[in-house]
Amino acid sequence: MNNIDEIHQTVTGWIREAADHIRSEINEQLSVKVKTTPNDLVTNLDFETEKFIVSKIHATFPTHKIVSEEGFGDDVTDMSDSIWFIDPIDGTLNFVKQKENFCIMLAYYENGIGKLGYIYDVMKDKFYHVIRGEGAYCNNKQIKPILKRGLSEGLTALNSKLVSQHQNNAIKNILSNTLGLRLYGSAGIEAIEVISSRTVAYVASNLKPWDFAAANIFAEEMNAKLTDFNNQPIDLLKPCKIIIANQKAHEEIINIFKQS
Repeated sequence: MNNIDEIHQTVTGWIREAADHIRSEINEQLSVKVKTTPNDLVTNLDFETEKFIVSKIHATFPTHKIVSEEGFGDDVTDMSDSIWFIDPIDGTLNFVKQKENFCIMLAYYENGIGKLGYIYDVMKDKFYHVIRGEGAYCNNKQIKPILKRGLSEGLTALNSKLVSQHQNNAIKNILSNTLGLRLYGSAGIEAIEVISSRTVAYVASNLKPWDFAAANIFAEEMNAKLTDFNNQPIDLLKPCKIIIANQKAHEEIINIFKQS
């Protein structure tokens, strides 16, 4: 299977099947475990979803490599060849406590170039996908070009760890310059809010590759910016502090970090 549109159709089927399973089990008794801190959780459905998608990739693309959150992927040390990034449930704390505001994320790269990205807001049934060179879509309707608005013209999202560090001068200046603050608790949903021009930026610390691999492809396709705090390209195989924003807001945030 080499045709990118054919791969897209196949992957879409996997994600929708995984989401159907999550919805069918979400009100059942979950097995919930703490990974590193009390707000860093994993459930049986995280494991089941990841194993399902990994099995599909292995069966369909046996030579491809996988980077995944829950440990069913491969030990990938460079971006050569074909690589999939999987976050089976992004926003697990929301999943457990709210039963909404979480998503399935999947991204496909060939030799370091993002080809396909998926962010599926499961409970709202909003299926976002991007195909390199073909645009970004929500439920197969093309997303409009991103609006170039500054911090004072829109809402900004931060992850909770940065908000708790509000004494940091850069974070304090971002908060004082933005029109308003939003926290959704899911890196995937935060990224889509930026791509859809509902927020101007998302700034987050300590994200893992599966948290931003799909968002990176959306950003490239939609002429947004996704970098680290020093305005450097992200390393797709390492944890990273990220900024994803329209170009105007991104420039303002980078200047704030430089001046702080």
